[in-house]
Amino acid sequence: MANKWCETTGDHAGSPLEFKTFNFYHANVWIIKPATEGYNQTGCSLVEILNEEVQRPSWFVSHAWIEPMCQFWWCLQKHALIRELPNTMAYWICASANNQHDLGEELRTGDRAFRRAMLMCEGVLLVLDSVGTPFERCWCCFEVSMATWNAGIAITTAKMAIDLQESQGSGRRLLLDVGVTDAYDQVHVLTDGLAGAERRMLGTVGRHQKSLRERDFPVDLLLRGLRVKIEEAQATQMSDKDWILKNLPTFQRDYADKMLASHFALASWSGLIQNGRSTDMLAEAVHGDLSRKVIQLSFIGCLLLCDSDLELLIHHLPAHLRILRLDLSFSGLQTLDCLSAPPLSSLKELNLRFTGAEHLWSVKGLEAALQEMEKLAYLELWFLELQ
Repeated sequence: MANKWCETTGDHAGSPLEFKTFNFYHANVWIIKPATEGYNQTGCSLVEILNEEVQRPSWFVSHAWIEPMCQFWWCLQKHALIRELPNTMAYWICASANNQHDLGEELRTGDRAFRRAMLMCEGVLLVLDSVGTPFERCWCCFEVSMATWNAGIAITTAKMAIDLQESQGSGRRLLLDVGVTDAYDQVHVLTDGLAGAERRMLGTVGRHQKSLRERDFPVDLLLRGLRVKIEEAQATQMSDKDWILKNLPTFQRDYADKMLASHFALASWSGLIQNGRSTDMLAEAVHGDLSRKVIQLSFIGCLLLCDSDLELLIHHLPAHLRILRLDLSFSGLQTLDCLSAPPLSSLKELNLRFTGAEHLWSVKGLEAALQEMEKLAYLELWFLELQ
């Protein structure tokens, strides 16, 4: 039967499908809809006919449907391995979780399945294709923006805001991981914080292991996230975009765009420095996110990190930043003169690690900065194995 499957739309309509390019749009036409048609008159979701019991998702998957399904599954397998997720754990995937015969029902009732699913999850896994299409898709941008939620900043409907606060509790937010398969079929996963075995290691060791694991991630794809504009993003169904824009007022769209840009800027920072590339655009993205209260970055083993790189970061910290945690162990820093910059005066917590930073010879800037931090309530400094 599969050898008769073909493209049904576009310039290649009628052309035979190939395994290496078979995606969720193809699966919906040839597998999901035929298998679920006729149930309960309006059809049902694929998961309803595959499982006898209700499944509670642990991770929510956001993707554009356009990536090859084989690469999609490789990303999930690698993600589950890195996160050490149990075999019984379930991912929420819209193609199988939603009734593809009657998606309009959610628009009519306003009770979106993604909202209910996301409230159950630990985090969101964003699966990218080779050109970063999700950054141009309205639903993907909206879903991922939920994972960049910060307490006190409303970025969606009042109902969603209340539910997020109740489900996540004080200070908790959804994690946001990113997965992609490169041109050589190698899978790369960026995790939001330490994952799996890294969490059982000593702090600096775990962060170093994470940096090694993520060093080959195609960072240029993440840079596309700096240009996210939900209002300009595309949607397969215009009714979906209308619903999103209706429930996301203009000022909240701006918040969401800037939060996403700063998140992906921070995720890209170390990689760009390690490749000797400019981080100016990252600094601008972070500076523009007025909702950001916490920044945590690791530059472990980054010998190319110099004083001017740290100065750029410090001078572009968001105005309302309260917590700054930087691991600068085994880096190329020589002085801390830039730390006396005004942006640090609003901090309530400062955590700096300089283990093995053998090029560091002056910390006078730190002394001057601490004298200006009148609001500082917690300070943690690590100076180990210095020359």
